[in-house]
Amino acid sequence: MPEPQDKADLRLPIISFSGHSIFPQTFFLLKPEPKSRTAKLIGRVLKSLPPKCLVVVQDSGHRYDDPDGISAVGVVTKLFSQEDRVKFSAEYRAGLSNLVYEPGEQMWSARVTRLRDEPEEKGLDIGNSELPMILGCIESIYYLFLEIKGLERDPDLLEKINGYIEKLKLNRREKETAYYLPWHILIDFRHLPEDIKRWALRTDSVVERLQIIVDALKAEKSILSHAIMLAEDDPDVTPKDESN
Repeated sequence: MPEPQDKADLRLPIISFSGHSIFPQTFFLLKPEPKSRTAKLIGRVLKSLPPKCLVVVQDSGHRYDDPDGISAVGVVTKLFSQEDRVKFSAEYRAGLSNLVYEPGEQMWSARVTRLRDEPEEKGLDIGNSELPMILGCIESIYYLFLEIKGLERDPDLLEKINGYIEKLKLNRREKETAYYLPWHILIDFRHLPEDIKRWALRTDSVVERLQIIVDALKAEKSILSHAIMLAEDDPDVTPKDESN
């Protein structure tokens, strides 16, 4: 059993990201417009970012406090300006718990569990692949909004989150029916056979990759048993970070 990773309470700036992104990727590129709220937040983050901090990435077209727009969550290990862009270097996936929204600061606070991201293993190069070796469903993060505290001061946002959760439950049931697996299962991609990994990486479509992996799980009872075991494990039990 992997050793539990240390947790840390972090204040999370909500950063608008231009375009869709699925975490983790090696770099996030952000091009904030002058005088925008995003640019101001970026400036503040650049000055106060801890050595390792968790950032929630928003899709363009969504408000900074809109959970519908969250497309990525990751631990940033390096953040710097380059010409007119802000570059993020991220090494970890991350899980969230105890989310609290602070309207006055436009901030989320949360307890963070860092998950080690290993984009290469045994010579398998996934290049600019969207899918990391550790595969998780981003949608599962939304369920954590059920545990949000302190939203009484923002009833409109609270109502919107509750409505989104209900819609998400319906979508999840549809996907569970389609894929014959609980959609929130975290599958450790490293445990899949090499040929399955290589076959899955032939397509850039996350859905197609999921289907390939699900088909493999259904065909291989031992792997399916392992996935179920992972789903039943405490989600806070994660690989230990030995990078420091």
